[in-house]
Amino acid sequence: MSLATAAPAAAQTLRSGQLEARVSPEPFALEFVDLADGERLRTFDAGAQRPDDPRAKFGPLGYSFDLRVPVLNNAILGYYQALESETAWFHATRVLSSRRDGAALVLELATNDPLGHTLELTLAPAGEGAITASSRIATGPFRELASVSGAAFRASDGERFLGFGERSNAVDQTGNSVFSWAEEGPFSSGDYEDDLRPRATSRSRGSSPPAASAC
Repeated sequence: MSLATAAPAAAQTLRSGQLEARVSPEPFALEFVDLADGERLRTFDAGAQRPDDPRAKFGPLGYSFDLRVPVLNNAILGYYQALESETAWFHATRVLSSRRDGAALVLELATNDPLGHTLELTLAPAGEGAITASSRIATGPFRELASVSGAAFRASDGERFLGFGERSNAVDQTGNSVFSWAEEGPFSSGDYEDDLRPRATSRSRGSSPPAASAC
């Protein structure tokens, strides 16, 4: 009696105009290719770092758990991440299954999480030459408690990163670690959410504020 070796999973693609998303099944990788000029954007390979190593965030599609506070509001989340809070990062390792949902490609991904969480990644056309990528933890005992998700992409040779808002160290941030998040003026959501949200909604639905005059 002989046992046949299972065939490796085939690469998956999704195209929208001149943009094509390519998924490598094992090890998992996500790549976006501009078919017009050949430009490529590909995720980092999964590193060998421990999940709690700060460098573990740089990898393919993944998620993290905050080891101190499992559920955070938006206000605290920004400051915790800026301070490099104690997090454990896990990443997709291979494609378990794939299916088409209309024009979208839906993938189930295994991860290196010892608790067995899996990810669901949905790639969908979003207009000519645009593709959205959305993910969620599909299965696992703590799937509702992940605090941050994301993916790291390799920079092209000679690529520079400029700006990033009000920075005092440099204009060219290439090679630096830069943290950014968006808030409304001096306030964030958090404790002010219940008070500020109705005011902002009321103002947006009402008349325009009076114009300021110079003196």
